[in-house]
Amino acid sequence: MLSDLARSIVLIAEAASRPKEPPPELAANPLVSSSAAGMLLEPRISSGSQELSLPLDEAVASSRMPPLPTVSEQPLSSPCDRVSPHPTSPTGACDSSSWMPGAAFGDEGCCYDSGEDDLADLSYHFKTEEQEGNTSTSENPSFPQFLKRLAKLVGFHLIPFQEATGSVIDGYLDQKPICNSVAVPLHPILDKLVKKVWQTPHTVPPVSKEIERKYILPEDAVGYISQPAHKSMVVEAAMAREKAGWEHGSAPQNLELQCLDSFGQRVYQSAAAALRVVDYQVYMARGQVELWKKVSALAKRLPQEQHQAFQAIILDGADLARHQVQAALDAGDTVARAAASGVDARRSAWLQASSFHEEVQTKLENLPYTGENLFGEQVEATLQRAKERQTTLRFLRSVYCPSAPRSGAGKGKAPLHKPAFTSTVCFKGVQCPSGKGAPPQ
Repeated sequence: MLSDLARSIVLIAEAASRPKEPPPELAANPLVSSSAAGMLLEPRISSGSQELSLPLDEAVASSRMPPLPTVSEQPLSSPCDRVSPHPTSPTGACDSSSWMPGAAFGDEGCCYDSGEDDLADLSYHFKTEEQEGNTSTSENPSFPQFLKRLAKLVGFHLIPFQEATGSVIDGYLDQKPICNSVAVPLHPILDKLVKKVWQTPHTVPPVSKEIERKYILPEDAVGYISQPAHKSMVVEAAMAREKAGWEHGSAPQNLELQCLDSFGQRVYQSAAAALRVVDYQVYMARGQVELWKKVSALAKRLPQEQHQAFQAIILDGADLARHQVQAALDAGDTVARAAASGVDARRSAWLQASSFHEEVQTKLENLPYTGENLFGEQVEATLQRAKERQTTLRFLRSVYCPSAPRSGAGKGKAPLHKPAFTSTVCFKGVQCPSGKGAPPQ
């Protein structure tokens, strides 16, 4: 008995001196629990025909050796054991491939339970849903798809828009072109409003008084409130040509040019009012975006089963607000082109009333417009340079090419290609010729 006991102690001591690791087939098998693996690692002592299981800690304690760490058998309460939106490995084990953002690791195991795990799980769930929602809206931001969702939400029918996008080969092969465009039906309220305005197209005012009082902008928003001033050298040239003494703010004397200038003023007045309305629309759409952001922050407090449906509504609302902003900007671009047409009409009226050459008129018509002046700073700068150049040429002509003495009939001047240099004034550094009529050197 003593020899058997001594032999068993020696075997236990040798087993304790080696690191105990489960076999690979046991470690990879998820069906083997930690307690079962510990039991399989414990040595067994055979006494005769009866096998006795000796706990490893007691055996090592009897041999005065440090105890080996054992895996405690406790219920899992970490995020790895709970149902979470993150993908888990098929084996159900907590390895490095199934970790989640926000979950910390401990020394005792791959996951530990803490108060921040629920918050990390919830925030990751929100991010995952937002990414999935952005995938459906941002990666596929086609306008027809948005219109289909809007029609389903509001309850109207879209009209397929057929456009000639097929090639000649498709027409030859009798293949219809693929067209995914859709059109929104005309709203009856808008149609009624437009038809009411169109009843008197000649006498209807450019802007409604109600809209004029409702949508206002500060005075420093030049170009959006009133007609631009037209104090320019072009107007001065037109006044000098027609030899009129009327005020500077009046229209050209020609009836056709007066009609053209009046038409440009009406178009510009309507376009400026529409731009003010568009400015309000942009701010309103931006306010809707901010409201949906606040609603999204409040949605985090909802239960998990209600949050998913509510998050889908938030994403649809944010997408609708984004398209509202884009629609307002598109309207602003269109109305700005209408205002440019009004500026072009007024410029054309004043340029035709002036005595400028056609090439000069064409160049001045297309110079930038800033909203302050009808013709802008570049028009004034160009005309000022031309005026200075003309003044210089006139001075040089008066010095070197004076008018020839008139004959008895008082007609005719000396031709420009045959100048008559009659000036006898000698400038510094210039040698005056002795011969009569010879040009100075």
